[in-house]
Amino acid sequence: MALREKNSGESYFWYKIALLATMGLTGLGIHWLDPGFFPMLVSLSSRGDVQGAVEYLRSFGAKAALISFVLLVIINLLGFLPNVFLLVANGFLFGLIPGILVSWAGECVGAAAGFFMMRRLFQNSAAALLRKSGYGGKVQDFSSHNGFRLILAGRSLPFMPSGALTAAGALSSVAFRDYFIATCIGKIFSVTIEILVGRDMVDYHHHAAQLVMLTALSLLMGWGYLHYVKRRKRCK
Repeated sequence: MALREKNSGESYFWYKIALLATMGLTGLGIHWLDPGFFPMLVSLSSRGDVQGAVEYLRSFGAKAALISFVLLVIINLLGFLPNVFLLVANGFLFGLIPGILVSWAGECVGAAAGFFMMRRLFQNSAAALLRKSGYGGKVQDFSSHNGFRLILAGRSLPFMPSGALTAAGALSSVAFRDYFIATCIGKIFSVTIEILVGRDMVDYHHHAAQLVMLTALSLLMGWGYLHYVKRRKRCK
């Protein structure tokens, strides 16, 4: 029994090493192909530069949608960079429906990859991220029984910190399948709202009424989510 546990521990150790090596080589490969890629990503994200993102994506021509998809996956993997600027840029560059589809695909794959990495490799980092974001006490709520509903509700919320929710799910007992399905369903709504709100903010002179309505809806949904979580705690 002890030998079996030792072999299992060694296998998991080398499994983690292989994953970390793959991530490191991928990052080095991206840097080798384009040394300015990661500085550009941090710069655009920190400034929320929609126009800069549009121009950057447009420079790739027919590959723009693929590059946007990769960017969203990387942002969700990193877990701390805002991504709304890129969603809005997709809406402007590709049109509303194609922009939503590209953004939704990148968000779902990135959230799934982030969940996998945090659960397998970075549990301590995930816990630190939760403490910093104020969601440290939420992990126990994400049980295998109600995790699907909580993740579905959280992913449906526009402008919800994606990294915090990914970390909460990864540290909980919720199954990956439930997490992924809930994320894919919820992201349809939140991505659509974020793109519409971002577009309306850029061109608010023509969309002022819609911007007010969507902002109010986002706030109402956020209040409803918090009320739901607090009610569950009282019931417990």
